[in-house]
Amino acid sequence: MRRDEGNDEHVEGEPEPEDFEPGPPRPSKNKRRGLFRAVAVLMTGMLIFQSAYYLIDTFRLDTWSFLTASYQLSKQEDVQQWQQAVTKIRATENGETSFGTGFFVEGPDAFITNYHVVERADSVAVETEEGDLAEGTVEAVDEQADLAVVMLKEKWEGGITLAKTSASAGSDVIVIGNPLGFSDVANRGSIVETEKGRLVLDAPVFNGSSGSPAITAAGKVTGVVFASSTEENGRYGLAVPVERVHELINETENK
Repeated sequence: MRRDEGNDEHVEGEPEPEDFEPGPPRPSKNKRRGLFRAVAVLMTGMLIFQSAYYLIDTFRLDTWSFLTASYQLSKQEDVQQWQQAVTKIRATENGETSFGTGFFVEGPDAFITNYHVVERADSVAVETEEGDLAEGTVEAVDEQADLAVVMLKEKWEGGITLAKTSASAGSDVIVIGNPLGFSDVANRGSIVETEKGRLVLDAPVFNGSSGSPAITAAGKVTGVVFASSTEENGRYGLAVPVERVHELINETENK
């Protein structure tokens, strides 16, 4: 129905203007944009915080300390020769790739690493000096000692000599490995003690050090790093004595 022109009377059934109550106001586009910006800023801040935490954890003071020590040690000719025999090993399982450290032994052409580095791997490959990958096969493992012998399909020049027996407590060693994503890191330490069939080292050992050789002043491998331990008075590396390495290599050669 319509209102008659010039007449104040209302047609029956027509609602009065005051009957129309305004609904709740719609949020403006500017407010919605502001909300989106706040969420985006919050997410960006969280990502920046996580990245900063990772960088701080990676480049903490003790990390800078062992990198500085490695730089000085790497100037020595003998250390440079050992570094050529130490490299990364890549293990692939169901498409997932992980890396560890290992080294070549002078004589039997065997590559030594930790069992937990190659455990359940579908394939393994060793990184060459040129950055390429040389395919290999796991020939023997010692799960209890956490050792593995890998043989390459191609010849590798150079290696480190194994000591006949492990060094005693108090002996100086140099540990060479690839901790925290770095390569050819060399650090000096000593054998603190021998216990439960393992060597305890005060040399810096971090994630990625697994499979690193502990080399004596005579230039011979006395043990293979497999883990680290944090005690009240500091952080220590744990290494498998070289005698277990000899046993595993002999097992490989007698196959």
